Amino acid sequence: MMPGPTSRGATLPRGSTPFPASRIAPSNLALSNSGLRQNPGYPKPPNVKFDPKQKADRTGWQHRYRPFYYKHDRHRWLRRYYAYPVGGLWYWYWYDVLADTDPFGELYSDAMLANCDPGTDACSEPALQALIAPAILEGRATPEDISRCQGEYRSFNAATGTFVTHGGDTRICPYLM
Repeated sequence: MMPGPTSRGATLPRGSTPFPASRIAPSNLALSNSGLRQNPGYPKPPNVKFDPKQKADRTGWQHRYRPFYYKHDRHRWLRRYYAYPVGGLWYWYWYDVLADTDPFGELYSDAMLANCDPGTDACSEPALQALIAPAILEGRATPEDISRCQGEYRSFNAATGTFVTHGGDTRICPYLM
């Protein structure tokens, strides 16, 4: 584990790089956390207290239960998900970690971060049009970086520094972070 900031849970494991992402919610929200017969992975960390009120909802499904950064009250937070058995089925739950000093969290501008309420798993996601590479926003993108992204990603947009994955997600070119 990386030495961590104060948290409501745990810190980001070394090597993890969560990315903000927007997804379309399922048409039947009951499917987003209906319980699984097997453990899907992501066990509860030992230093996180289980809270049944923190059951994952639409935001967890949108992020595929992967960690993501969000903002609340002028602070940056990292929301992480874990699976926990209840009544013989596994369900997804979440916890938050304060990420103001986290070097990964500083990669994203406030315009890129979701705005979440720490009491629920409901977040307002940023519009995809607001997704712009930090290097372009800060004016430090070089022509070499732009041409490198154009060479690697056919769908690269030089104005925003983003590309579209085969799955339809919009991502920032890693050379423009």
